[in-house]
Amino acid sequence: MLAPVGGAREAPDLPGFFVRPAVLGRVTPEMTIATTEVFGPVLCVMAYETVDDAVRIANGGPYGLVAGVFTSDLNRAHQIARRMRCGQVFVNEWFAGGIETPFGGVGHSGFGREKGIEGLLNYVRTRTTTIRLGDRPVEAFRGGASAGFSAS
Repeated sequence: MLAPVGGAREAPDLPGFFVRPAVLGRVTPEMTIATTEVFGPVLCVMAYETVDDAVRIANGGPYGLVAGVFTSDLNRAHQIARRMRCGQVFVNEWFAGGIETPFGGVGHSGFGREKGIEGLLNYVRTRTTTIRLGDRPVEAFRGGASAGFSAS
C-alpha cells in the first residue's frame, strides 16, 4: 500500500474520530481496509484488469451498502449495476436521491430499507378480510367462468 494521503485528525481536542479525507493507494482485496465497512471520508484505490475483476472485487466482501460506477457508457453502467451485490448503486455521481429514494444495504451492511415506500413497509402489516353477506351459502365454481358468487 502506498503511504496514505490525508486522514489527519481534524480537531485533536474534540472527542471522537474526526479526520480529513484520506486516500489509500495500492490496496489489495485481502487487506483489512478492503474488507471493512469504513464510515468516513476514506477512498481505497484498487487496481483491476477487467470489469469482471472489478465486480468480483466489489462483491468479494461481507458488506454491501453502496457502489459507484463511473462511465460514459450507460449500457455498461446498467450491466454492471445489475451485477453489484449492494443496496444502492450510484452512476456518475455520489449520494444522489432524496427522501423518496429507498436506502439500505445487504449482507453485513444491514437489512430492510429506509426512505421511500419501501421504508414505510417496515411499519405496515397488510391484512385481507373477506366477508360473506346474507344467509345463502356461496356457490363454488361449477366448471364455468363463475367467480364463486351468486347475484340472486
